[in-house]
Amino acid sequence: MKTTTKKSRPFNYLTVASVLSALSVIFMHNSSFYAYAPNIRWYATVIIQSICCCAVPVFFMISGATLIDYRDRYDTKTFLKKRFKKTFIPFLFWSIIGIFIHLLYLKDFPDERYTPYNLIQGIFSATFIPFFWFFAHLFALYLAIPVISCINKSKRRVVFRYCIFLTLILNYLVPIIAKHNLPTITFNFVLTAESAIYFALVGYYIYNYDIKKRTRIAIYALGIIAILATILGTYFFSHREGTLVAFLSGSTSDISYAIFAPAVFLFIKNFFAKHQPSANSKFAKLTTFFSNYTFASYLTHYLPIALLSIPLGNSHTQWYYPLIAIPSCIVFAIISKIIFSKIPLLRHVLPD
Repeated sequence: MKTTTKKSRPFNYLTVASVLSALSVIFMHNSSFYAYAPNIRWYATVIIQSICCCAVPVFFMISGATLIDYRDRYDTKTFLKKRFKKTFIPFLFWSIIGIFIHLLYLKDFPDERYTPYNLIQGIFSATFIPFFWFFAHLFALYLAIPVISCINKSKRRVVFRYCIFLTLILNYLVPIIAKHNLPTITFNFVLTAESAIYFALVGYYIYNYDIKKRTRIAIYALGIIAILATILGTYFFSHREGTLVAFLSGSTSDISYAIFAPAVFLFIKNFFAKHQPSANSKFAKLTTFFSNYTFASYLTHYLPIALLSIPLGNSHTQWYYPLIAIPSCIVFAIISKIIFSKIPLLRHVLPD
């Protein structure tokens, strides 16, 4: 009798990037960044929050690196079917779970919020699970990839480089200059429609093409400058205003992450190209293990945070809160996936 075994994931730098991205999301959402306080804990939180904000851009870059060449493996119908099955069904399922969390446990929305129209609007606007804001960008990316993939491979290096530089200048640099120097004029160049597409193109470019050492050093330097500007700017303006001012940070459309996240992704690629650990090493085995639960952690980590919010109250500003919340999110994701994988009808709500 023929037996089939589950294919183990190959260990490479994308595995590392995926795990770091998922862990960064959990660290970021369990920080007290928004509770401004001029003390050491808040200073440390600003550093953690600023660095970890590259998590979703890195996730988009991995998507670009692994999906733009989907035509080498299957047709567009299969691609869209796979994306729907892997992302839309889990998004819908966990959004509905989020509704019940608010309705039955948190009880923090008025009754009129639970009409059919408001429920549908709340799901797709990430009202019930605010961490799900990135799904709208992800779905836009998936719809764009079949068009992007039509670009001839022999021309992609030039075309993608052109799109990346033009988007960086027109979508990121010009608006930030205009915001501070021409506040009465609105600049909105939608070259690639969504920031997710920008990061996907960058991810594909870094994944497929060698970048000269001089260029790499320049990208690293700009990335360090961008993140230092974010951290120091947040310190300075928050102190001046007496409340949190997230300088050049807060979303994937901020220039800081348009520069810093590609530098992180490029560094991970080149570091592991030179220092690739054995697939049998403890680091590789541990990373590969956690890589099986990265998407599950994106999908489920809001639940333990919400469930802890009542018994722990306002303790998110206390030093011990991350020590409880972060392991809870990781363990919840692992246990949830193990349980759901054994139930045929629920197997697809926490995919690999």
